[in-house]
Amino acid sequence: MPDFAKPLRPSDALKFGLSIGLSCGALDGVLAIRSAGAMIDRAGILAVSLVVDAAAFAMAADVVGASDGEHGEGRSSQPNILLISIDTLRPDHLSAYGYSRDTSPVLQRLAREGVLFQEAYSHSTWTLPAHASILTGLNPLAHGVLTREDRLQGYHETLAERLNEEGYETVAWVGTKRWGFVGADYGFASGFTRFHHYPHPNRFWSGILARNIDALLLEYLYRGVGNAHAQVGEVLRWLDVGRTDPFFAFVHFYDVHSKSAILPYEAPEPFRDVFCEGALDDFDFCEGALCASDRLLEIARGRKSALGKEEIEIARCLYDGGVAFMDSELGRLFTGLKARGLYDNTIIVVTSDHGEAFFEHERPLHTTLHEEITRIPMIIRVPGALEGKRASGVVRQSDIAPTLLALIGSRPLEGAQGKSLVDVLTQWNETLDFGVLAVDDNQGGSLIRKGPYVLILHPSFNALDGKPTQELYDVSSDPAQRHNRAVAEPLVVAGLIQRMGNQHQRSLALQKRLAAGETHEKVEVSDEARAGLRALGYIQDEDE
Repeated sequence: MPDFAKPLRPSDALKFGLSIGLSCGALDGVLAIRSAGAMIDRAGILAVSLVVDAAAFAMAADVVGASDGEHGEGRSSQPNILLISIDTLRPDHLSAYGYSRDTSPVLQRLAREGVLFQEAYSHSTWTLPAHASILTGLNPLAHGVLTREDRLQGYHETLAERLNEEGYETVAWVGTKRWGFVGADYGFASGFTRFHHYPHPNRFWSGILARNIDALLLEYLYRGVGNAHAQVGEVLRWLDVGRTDPFFAFVHFYDVHSKSAILPYEAPEPFRDVFCEGALDDFDFCEGALCASDRLLEIARGRKSALGKEEIEIARCLYDGGVAFMDSELGRLFTGLKARGLYDNTIIVVTSDHGEAFFEHERPLHTTLHEEITRIPMIIRVPGALEGKRASGVVRQSDIAPTLLALIGSRPLEGAQGKSLVDVLTQWNETLDFGVLAVDDNQGGSLIRKGPYVLILHPSFNALDGKPTQELYDVSSDPAQRHNRAVAEPLVVAGLIQRMGNQHQRSLALQKRLAAGETHEKVEVSDEARAGLRALGYIQDEDE
């Protein structure tokens, strides 16, 4: 494949057109070759103008359980539900949460129309367990989805399954392939009548050929950059062509997540360097053959030295550009809802699975249990409910499913540990302050938050490296978690350890009860999935 850091040479463009021609047939191959010439923009990032919009190419995503739907007149007066998860989005990089850069004007407007939760937490540091908690209302120890071989089981009742029972059309668009951590292979398609995987097409058609062409374009030319634009386009086309009301739409975006080629984070123009214009002109993020997230992963593993201050600031800038791009696409989605007369009857939730670190605690990516990773955004807009409220008090991603079900008058999910936030959404003076239990199976750590205190427990082998096995922070006075108080306040540590142990035991007992003796099915990670997960940093060489 060509070097994507440089303009595509005519010979490479011809080869690319020929490769498509071989898979498409003679006529389509000619179209591809003729249109493979203009493939770069002013920043040197490829912009493909292949004739993929032509009717000769039938466009569709990888769809599980797809069927032709009828455009409904509305089966009931129930509101529609739109649940949006923006992978790796940390709240303190949103202007809606007070960030100095204007990264999220659309989310700011949404917050003015609903309730913004200032202290929302994830139950995990990575995608798979966190999304399982969002859709089941369980923490990871209770749902048991802890490693890359674990998946949602048949005995897990999910939000989509319940809403399907309540008469909702249930549709999902996720930013991963089916083997990804929000994909069908991990059980996330359960309860959805349509479940669309990455790549997302540029036209609402169907066909395996289209999926292969989209994969070539997005993975090898665009390198996955800007997928949200096609994703939102597909959602809007479904609203016109396949919708039945009321609907539950789950949309998972991967655009803010770190990238596996060239730059660690990247958005399409004009968002790419919007907050540091010109800084990329002579910037080379690679260290030898290590680039993008590969380099960051080696740093996180202690094999390479940390980034310099200038590199960290550029990484932040690139990340913020991705946030601004994602915010603009949300604006496009919300505008589409309004144009179709759906916005005023749609509950909207915007959240994330976890945040991202920029060496606040000596590591990049999302490999620790500190605030920059476990704190997540949560904005909920309910038509006719409170507007402009900024809710204090600790809430959790496991509270989302119980809240949505309570809003439509449905009973809680089986065994759900999360609680309804309806009172906070409807009463100005109401606040909730739940305890939070989070686990990180990759590192073997656990976190508990109660009141102002956060306790992080690390594996005992940390002591061999001269690192603490316990970290205690009062985040009311030390939100950046700079001052470890574990030694100074042993009674607080002991109390939180006991509380954590009790929650662990209750969660494990609940998991056993829900399973009721059923076999816990495992995911067999294919070679394709292994390669893709390695590129995203979820599989290390020593795991092979």
